[in-house]
Amino acid sequence: MPTSERTDISMFEVGTLKDVGGLWAGVRERVEVLAGRRGASKIFGASDHGFALAAPLAEEQLRGWEARAGVTLPIQYRSFLTEVAAAGAGPNYGLLGFGVTDGIAHWVGDPWRGPERLNLRTVFPHRDAFQPVLPDSVPELEAGQFDTPAAHAEAERQRAELVQTLQEREETDTHGTIPLAHQGCGYYDLLVVNGPDAGHIWFDGRAADGPISPQTDDDGRITFDRWYLTWLARAEEQCAPHATP
Repeated sequence: MPTSERTDISMFEVGTLKDVGGLWAGVRERVEVLAGRRGASKIFGASDHGFALAAPLAEEQLRGWEARAGVTLPIQYRSFLTEVAAAGAGPNYGLLGFGVTDGIAHWVGDPWRGPERLNLRTVFPHRDAFQPVLPDSVPELEAGQFDTPAAHAEAERQRAELVQTLQEREETDTHGTIPLAHQGCGYYDLLVVNGPDAGHIWFDGRAADGPISPQTDDDGRITFDRWYLTWLARAEEQCAPHATP
């Protein structure tokens, strides 16, 4: 993926509903059309989402959820949820998102990134890529490494404490973000919603001991609207009907 050091001035940073007026016009219809296109099933992830979209959230449903979660969502994502869909077709294996029960919106996520792991009150403090230290990276200890059984036991105790600390930190590494989509193999697209990089998309590569890093293209850091609309345009191009002679 191309990268750039310039950070774009996004509509999120302007921060008013007026700035996103018309942004999502016709998008739901464009996605639904793709479901009937020849070749649509070959789009990566389409076997999971099938180009189906959940109903949008009502404004009052979203406001209620935001109040409970203690956060105001970035404006492009927020407007998508109320104008296009609460979840469904999107990049990779589809857009994770919300369900509605008895008129109340709730975050659903997936089996690996469900509501119990969503903590948006905590600030995501990063602006640059970082490499988390993962619990699996702590080496095992052999008794033969130590002079006495007591020394071995003490080292095992300290190792267990370190692993516990890293496990707890692993839970917090993505606090302040929403997992938007599963890329497969445990990789995720994240949307920062609380912190200095709020409104931008990050990549979580911890499944292969990789970094957590901002996603960029030639225009700078990627916002939710660019992330989603770029996927849609590419899907349309791949499914474009061929002209007949």
